[in-house]
Order: sequence, then C-alpha cells, then structure tokens
Amino acid sequence: MDSGFTFEDFRGFIAQGKFMVVKCGDCNHMFIPPKPICPYCGSRKLSWVEISRVGRVVSYTEVHVPLRGFEGFAPYIVAIVEFEGGVKLPGIVKGAKIGDLKIGLNVLLEFSRDSPSGYFFIITPALGGVSESSGQP
Repeated sequence: MDSGFTFEDFRGFIAQGKFMVVKCGDCNHMFIPPKPICPYCGSRKLSWVEISRVGRVVSYTEVHVPLRGFEGFAPYIVAIVEFEGGVKLPGIVKGAKIGDLKIGLNVLLEFSRDSPSGYFFIITPALGGVSESSGQP
C-alpha cells in the first residue's frame, strides 16, 4: 500500500478539480502533502478522501517581495486556511484586500495553473453563501 500516495497523485486529483487528502484508517487523521505512512501514528492503512473546498482563514500576510516566478503577482496576500479534518494549506488570496480579511473568515479553495511550477492554490472569500457540502457557490 506504499504506492498511490504521492504528490503526483495529489496533482492528478487537482487536475480533475478534486480536493483530495490522505486519511489514516487507524488514527483518522487527514493530511497533505501525501505520504505513504501516517505522520501521526506510523500506519500504512491509508486512503484518499475528497473534502470540501470551503475552509477558514487561520493566518494571512501581504507579500511585497515575491518568490521567484510570482513577481507579476506582487504585492499579493497569502493565507493559511484550515479545512475539514484540520488540514491546512497556504494559498494566494484573490478578490479581497488585506483589510477585508480576518481570522475565521470562510473562504473557497480554487486551483490555478498560472504558476511556473504548475498548480497553485487560490483562496477567495466565500461571501454570498458557499455550500459547505459541495464547496460550490
């Protein structure tokens, strides 16, 4: 059961528009990036599960000195978002200014190929009611 839990698999799900994480069958923790062994309990009893793309902001900052490849985006806002099962992921915030954000704000995860390294994550405020079950506006 060591194969099938790679970053390449994760990227394949993203290409399909699915937000998949690895879930441990022993301790029930969910995590990304994917690993062939649970980082919490060492189990190899793992499976992929799809989770909602709706999460909440736990931290954010405005970047003025960008990473290589992101110069055209600067200044930009990066947020750390917590999703179902405690999974956390950073993403670039679109559709909001720094003053619009707050800890606990509901946001929606989207995927973009507009990056020199492939996919990256776009976070947009979930204003106007985003369905928690579908992750769709």
